Amino acid sequence: MPESITIIVPTEGKQIEVEVEPYHTPKDIIDLVISQLKLRSGEWILTLGSKEITSSDTRTLGEIGVRNGDVLHLMPRVIGGYVGNI
Repeated sequence: MPESITIIVPTEGKQIEVEVEPYHTPKDIIDLVISQLKLRSGEWILTLGSKEITSSDTRTLGEIGVRNGDVLHLMPRVIGGYVGNI
């Protein structure tokens, strides 16, 4: 059985540590963190370094390469578009 890993999610003013399993998906983690922080559900993403990880990513944390002690940042997903000439 895979060993659990602890990830760190910094927030304004504090950081939380979340114990997860390598077989969890990004959606599992996003749901857990927004529940713990009592955030409104919606479109959230995680970032690991320069990697953007969305809730629709079906890979496991192990497949993505998330390791014990990694810092994942939770951010609202920003949907942009072409503005044109300003």
